[in-house]
Amino acid sequence: MQPAYQIPLTQKQLGTLGEICAIQGQIELTLQNTVRHLLGVPHKTVLAIMGSTSVRTNSEIFIEVARCKCDKPDLLRIAEDAFILIKDLSEGRNDFVHAIFGTTSGGGFRLTSGGLPFGQHESSAMRVRNRKKRPACELQDVRDIAAKISCALAHFDACLVQKMDADSLTPWRGKF
Repeated sequence: MQPAYQIPLTQKQLGTLGEICAIQGQIELTLQNTVRHLLGVPHKTVLAIMGSTSVRTNSEIFIEVARCKCDKPDLLRIAEDAFILIKDLSEGRNDFVHAIFGTTSGGGFRLTSGGLPFGQHESSAMRVRNRKKRPACELQDVRDIAAKISCALAHFDACLVQKMDADSLTPWRGKF
């Protein structure tokens, strides 16, 4: 069944939108795992501590725990950098996930209900809550921020668990 309005995104853009969501899941799980490792508590306790549906809120808990429990400044710097990027990711993800997609031309925004070609107009997301518009071509930028955060957090967590320094070799070193 087709939706009420055409989604004027290419298959690649739709895939990128899906990747953003999937990578955010990696980020959320790694935030939880890292807090669990740092506090030495069961996963059920971490879920109670990090019970927000907001990745930004959970990242604030993560960074406060990391600041208290991580005694390696170089490693903590990786966590701090990832924490800063999460704000950009959160805003970018929300601009696309909580949006309706249409085409823009001459400053206007248009939804189409049928198979009209959208190639001659720029595809854009319009965030439902505040009507902010963002060109669909920026999906890749948001996806790349998510991937960078995912790699940084995975490296941070691996270094903590294995009691390694920040410059230790992990599969994620050099990818953030």
